Amino acid sequence: MTRAAHDPIGDLVLVLRQAAEPLTIRELAIELCLRDRALAYLLAGARRCGAVVMLDDGRYAAAPGRQRSTRRALAELLDQVRACEAEWRLDDRLDFQARSGKIRT
Repeated sequence: MTRAAHDPIGDLVLVLRQAAEPLTIRELAIELCLRDRALAYLLAGARRCGAVVMLDDGRYAAAPGRQRSTRRALAELLDQVRACEAEWRLDDRLDFQARSGKIRT
């Protein structure tokens, strides 16, 4: 299975979610076409951000309850950020004009 390298943690989580049971480092390395050392660094980062958990037997599973954001959810979030930013910029401009005496408050 070949995967795009644009989101390695996302690819790792996807493989773990699709697996019937938790996977060992060796199984993950084969599935992701990565060397053990590269996978170890990837797993460390994934565990640090809470996307992956290591079980007592040394196998890995996707963290329960974590879902990767969808494009639609990200687009909605971006729309909200744009609206807030526009409002903040207007407020900043009005504050500046009020301080400079160009408008009365």
